[in-house]
Amino acid sequence: MGPYIFLDIESTGIDSSKDRIIEVGCAKWQDGETLATYESLVNPRRPIPQEIILLTGIKDEDVAGAPDFSEIKDELMEFIGDLPIVGHNIAFDTGFLRGHGLAIESNPEIDTWELAQIIFRNEPSYALEVLMKKYGVTQRDSHRALIDTLTTVDFFNFLMSELETIRPDALEQIRKLTSKTSWFGGSVFNTLTPEKGSAKDPTKEKVTEPAQLAKGDSPIPTAAEQGEDNKQEQAQHWAPSTMERFLKGEKLLLESAGEPDWERLANAELTIAYSRRRRRDEIMKHAQRLGIPCAELKTPSWYLSPERLEKLLEQPVIPQDQAAFLIKMILWRDETTTGSREEITLGRNEYALFDLVADEDGSGKFAKNALEKAQNSHWVVVHQQTFSHGIALQTGATRKLIILDGEQLEENLTAAFRIRHTDTFLQRCYGDRGTLAGGLLGIFYQKMFRKQRAQGDAVMVGDNERSEIEWKQFIAALSNLPESNQQKKLLSDFAPQDDYLTYVSSFANELSYVSAPLFLGELFHRAVGEADGVIIHGVGLGSAGGFNLVRELYELDSEWGEIIEETAALPPEKRHLFVHSPTGFPEPNTSGYFESCRALFIKLIQEHGGRCLLLVNSKQSAQAFYKALVEPAGALGTRLLAFGQSGGVGKILSIFKEDPDHSVLIATNALVDHIDEIDHEIEVIAFQKIPFENMYDPLLRARSEQFKNGFAEYSLPKAVMRFRSILHRLGKDRPLPKEQKQKICFLLDSRVMSREYGKYFM
Repeated sequence: MGPYIFLDIESTGIDSSKDRIIEVGCAKWQDGETLATYESLVNPRRPIPQEIILLTGIKDEDVAGAPDFSEIKDELMEFIGDLPIVGHNIAFDTGFLRGHGLAIESNPEIDTWELAQIIFRNEPSYALEVLMKKYGVTQRDSHRALIDTLTTVDFFNFLMSELETIRPDALEQIRKLTSKTSWFGGSVFNTLTPEKGSAKDPTKEKVTEPAQLAKGDSPIPTAAEQGEDNKQEQAQHWAPSTMERFLKGEKLLLESAGEPDWERLANAELTIAYSRRRRRDEIMKHAQRLGIPCAELKTPSWYLSPERLEKLLEQPVIPQDQAAFLIKMILWRDETTTGSREEITLGRNEYALFDLVADEDGSGKFAKNALEKAQNSHWVVVHQQTFSHGIALQTGATRKLIILDGEQLEENLTAAFRIRHTDTFLQRCYGDRGTLAGGLLGIFYQKMFRKQRAQGDAVMVGDNERSEIEWKQFIAALSNLPESNQQKKLLSDFAPQDDYLTYVSSFANELSYVSAPLFLGELFHRAVGEADGVIIHGVGLGSAGGFNLVRELYELDSEWGEIIEETAALPPEKRHLFVHSPTGFPEPNTSGYFESCRALFIKLIQEHGGRCLLLVNSKQSAQAFYKALVEPAGALGTRLLAFGQSGGVGKILSIFKEDPDHSVLIATNALVDHIDEIDHEIEVIAFQKIPFENMYDPLLRARSEQFKNGFAEYSLPKAVMRFRSILHRLGKDRPLPKEQKQKICFLLDSRVMSREYGKYFM
């Protein structure tokens, strides 16, 4: 196999249009052997940021006498030649090199990230260092270019040994696919032969979705689930009177820090709608403990359609952007028993591709099997988005309905009916024709952005905008796409929808067309159906006028009762999480606020060294605080792990758990969904701001305008619900477990003390 060029660069940042290369490392490889290497420091003619110095160890003085990139360009090009280039997320490295003038446009590329996604289909992170450690591949402890290059060589050799275990029939189908595509990564499969493939892949057993528990099933609880035992033992139950009213068939809005009394519900036919996977796992565990047949049901589009996959594989030409994904689908199809996409990790661009192989109408075997399992189960567990589509009503029984995580219902009910398409999706699915359509959508967006003088990044699409020539040209381009059911659906999605708010927005160099329901009442009642008793539950559901908001959003009449269950107050020293708001702190978005946060963060790092979680309000804030803290933290021997800057949630959690004593997490509130994974490793939390939502969002702004006082009646109760739900998950309402230190949460938003509405949050 080969020869190949393995390659890695180090740079002053991640933007190839602005940042500069500071080091290049290459290795020429063939048939398992490294034949030659090349490395050179590069003078970027600018200071190296502190975070890069800490990551790579390369300092300004190290590159002061190094050549400019222009001085090494020819010898680097001579080393690379016209050989294929291999690396982990290689497009990042080659993008920088092309930006620096290296003529490698015609060199084929092989991305070990893509190969890893094909082989290991359900990883929380595909970062090289995370995968190397997980699978026991020896890793060189450095972030220098040549060292990282040789590490990638070792990882590639490991991946090739894993590919040898592919079954002969699957390998034959993959080789047929690679003969019809220009994706060069497929060439590695052509070096394998059916004789080398094993009859059965010993490393990949049949996958059974852990959330499917019907008659006779008994999945083994995961370590995370076992770690919930103490928490569940301490959980308070809903009041007996609440349970009684629900079992009698009443419809209720419930604010409570407690949980359902699952034992009292053992004999009830239930549909249980959840929002967080952790909640789903807890329900399944209770069902298993009580011996209750229970199954999860999803919308058909969550399940693989083997028939649609086969049809896609029969294309005379496989688009380059689909090839790796389809190989992954071939291997997964042969091992899955449920066909639920929850079993696999989809990359950002793979969600649109999964739509091409997803079950459209529930006629595929996996969707049928899931529905049959649910029909034979006592409890049916559904995500709130699945509930919104009324899928649970197909189980045939008149069930009682519990909607947990009620503060998330608006978001999930909206998402269930939201239409969203991107220019990237059009390009991936339709090649040059899709690229043309996406380009026309971009021209329309730019014109409307200027014409509407848009606030934020969205332009509205109403009747007037649809009459613009640029919009008509875009729709004409969609009409010229190859005829198919998908093309018909596209044209339908881009047509006007009654009571839908429609806009086009731009984010991260991608255009999105979004159309979402403005009003939710009819959709909610359609999903509830004739349920014999309903509870919408949330930790802060009734606070700050929350019940009134819920009634308005879902058009609930006086038949719905309201219950607020008071939680027995725990002494501060006996709470799992103690919340403290420092006095004298500036308000957010005022002079001195950022510096005050930075000063407190540094103090916490000095006192604790690690085991700190800093929750900020956005990815941009995480990046800003990372840059402000990385130098003082590094001087104290503490590693900062920032969401976005240091990687995704899976990567930063994996690295944090390896050395929590010397690590600090900086993340958005989205990390709270994973707090159970690091609960024992966290000692102190700093919560930056009250989570008011961004009113530049066109849909949220339009809904707010439906109220006489949008802030008091819409924005405030939503923020209170969200805030109290986050604190609940962090442990505020739980007693302190035995032999565990109390966590301290610093709330760095003085509005909870200075504003009248602050009382609702504390």
